[in-house]
Amino acid sequence: EDFDLQIIEKGLCFGTEPNPSIDDTKIVLGDGPASFSGELSGLSPSSDYHVRAYTITGNGDAAYGDDVPFSTLIVDYDGNVYTSVKIGGLVWMVENYECTHFNDGTELPHSFHPDDVNKEYGASYTWYDIVKPNFAPEGWRVATDLEWRALHDFVDGVSHALKEEGTDHWNSGNGTNETGFTAYGSAHIYGAQLKAEGSWWTSDEDSPEDGIRWVIFDNQYMGKYVNDKWSRFPVRLVRDY
Repeated sequence: EDFDLQIIEKGLCFGTEPNPSIDDTKIVLGDGPASFSGELSGLSPSSDYHVRAYTITGNGDAAYGDDVPFSTLIVDYDGNVYTSVKIGGLVWMVENYECTHFNDGTELPHSFHPDDVNKEYGASYTWYDIVKPNFAPEGWRVATDLEWRALHDFVDGVSHALKEEGTDHWNSGNGTNETGFTAYGSAHIYGAQLKAEGSWWTSDEDSPEDGIRWVIFDNQYMGKYVNDKWSRFPVRLVRDY
């Protein structure tokens, strides 16, 4: 038996760049040829990582498994978990934001649509609150008007590619959701009916008094509007690189 080729150490190495090595962060999971598994800890939320299995032989050589990219969960202060999707180079949250606290734990003024009894469509906030630096989880922020415009252009202004399929959250059921954006007909709290339109603030202003929001209607029209900044509307967050 060639003892120099015995596996004297094995484990997982991980980091934020592709193909991490034992020079990056690693966890040691024993030695010998048997299969192994382990859990990674100390990871930042809402972050992208790469992990590889490794072994070290008695002569000091390291061998690696395949690079596996993964993302940690997006979690807000209340413990709500979100998913994300990349569309046209920008990473969007797939769900409307619904946290009732700023990320430092202070209470966040909010409203839910009066017909949203199960709180499926996200919360509504004033423009003044959504632009505060502690509004969103670390690494995330409210999408800008320009980013909504880019989304509009990505689907050529026809919003069916952004809308959830079926009639669970829309009246018409004409959505294809081919982008994975999964827009709901979240409406607004000022009399608009759920499932008839979706409405979202941007982080930009039209004037000192008015903020900009985008609307997707059930007939697939998509456009921008202005409203008093004290009005409350839902929001979508984007990754803040």
